[in-house]
Amino acid sequence: GRLDLALDLPLRRLHQTKVRGDYRFINNRVQPVPALPEITEVNGQLAITESSVTAQEIAGKGFGGPVRVQVRSAGDKVAVQATGQASIVEVSKFFGWPLVNHLSGQAGWKAEIGIRKRNADVVVESDLVGVSSPLPDPLNKTANTPLPLRIERTAPDSTREQYRITLGRIGQGLVLRRNDLWERAVLAVGDAEPRLPERGLAVRVATPRIDADAWRNFLPEQTNAGAGSEAPALPLSVVALRTPQLHFMGRDYHQVDLALRPRDDGWQIGLNTREALGDLVWKSAGEGWLEGNLKRLAINPSAAAADTGSSPLDSLPGMNLSVDDLRIGERALGKLELKARNDRGAWVLDNLQLQNPDGRLKGRGVWVHGSRPQTRLDFELTAANLGQLVSRLGYGEVIRRGTARLAGDLQWAGPLTVIHYPSLTGQMSVEAGKGQFNKLEPGVGKLLGLLSLQALPRRLTLDFRDIFSEGLAFDSVDGQLNVRRGIMRTVKPLRIKAPAAEIELAGETDLKAET
Repeated sequence: GRLDLALDLPLRRLHQTKVRGDYRFINNRVQPVPALPEITEVNGQLAITESSVTAQEIAGKGFGGPVRVQVRSAGDKVAVQATGQASIVEVSKFFGWPLVNHLSGQAGWKAEIGIRKRNADVVVESDLVGVSSPLPDPLNKTANTPLPLRIERTAPDSTREQYRITLGRIGQGLVLRRNDLWERAVLAVGDAEPRLPERGLAVRVATPRIDADAWRNFLPEQTNAGAGSEAPALPLSVVALRTPQLHFMGRDYHQVDLALRPRDDGWQIGLNTREALGDLVWKSAGEGWLEGNLKRLAINPSAAAADTGSSPLDSLPGMNLSVDDLRIGERALGKLELKARNDRGAWVLDNLQLQNPDGRLKGRGVWVHGSRPQTRLDFELTAANLGQLVSRLGYGEVIRRGTARLAGDLQWAGPLTVIHYPSLTGQMSVEAGKGQFNKLEPGVGKLLGLLSLQALPRRLTLDFRDIFSEGLAFDSVDGQLNVRRGIMRTVKPLRIKAPAAEIELAGETDLKAET
């Protein structure tokens, strides 16, 4: 640069010294405020006197866009007004804050800086027109949509800085910096309280609905230092969600109070909702990994039916889960244990156990996903009290007393969540003993209903209430069934032995056509 300086020094009256100077910037680099990036390629003229500093227009570049600055004295302050364009990519590089790296575009901004005794108060405003955000609601935004942003920087003393951020009616934030290091910060969305954490960055959200599945791919696994910052960017320390409705892992939960904290390259989830209570750990590497214990989990059966009719899943995370109290609607199914892993393109179900005082279900299987998915499932259902188990499953008082065992292995071409009947193949066996049917309608023809698909769910739980009348006790029920390409056949006749009768049934049914 070039400085032209004139001094008028009255030797007997030095307090009346006069200063007149002009400094011309020539491609300079200037950093007007600590913790903000330099302005480069600065050109313009600054006029200086003993009581004032003025500049009509100084031009430069900052945050990847043009900057224009005007300077004037106002009392004991120097007032700086600046306007420019900022690239969101450059903003993200410098600060390294989570989520900002997903934004794109550039936007105009204006700033007012008040400087007094080497301390600067800064207000930056932008309508963010030109910046687009792929983040889920409420932070989703098109480039043409205005969203007012206001950032206020104050410095209570020479070692501390405070940044207050307001983003329209969507949220607000507070960032603290001490001794040139980012110390802690909070971003509050919706009606959430902007309460600072002990360290790191806290994100607190309180909105009418939150889609956690949509946010899952945007949560950073780790936070790196900003390219232009002198210190590491703030690590994300906690995400707190409070909402009447949360969509998570494909299901809706209500009256949610949830906290996520970083743990072992993943996230620890404290879940407290009307439907679920417990702690989970989620890791997003690969196909993902979910583990933990839930004290309770209640599933809406209508939601489960809707899931069955939707597009099939193409993958599942590995899991190591336990649920102390699993309920589907009003049905208390008991304690669930599930262990599964992803192995070379296959989701391997190593262990499935569902146990209650009346019975136990065990299973294992393999789902090979990809362009030609294949599923195999082995299972065994045992009933210590068949009557109570059938009642627990929602079929009423169909059978009194009794024990039972249903086992089989099935496989089909398709994902685990949707059975492909034309390729369904396998075998099943059923055994029961020492029970009593509660209903028998006259007519041997009613026995043919045993093999109809419409009654299959009841048959697999040994529900014969549309066949037998009250009071028919049986000593045993046993049979073997074979399934090939969706056709189920009796390998050995289904035998029902009772003190009053012995019944054998043989035949086949098309599971797809229900004939």
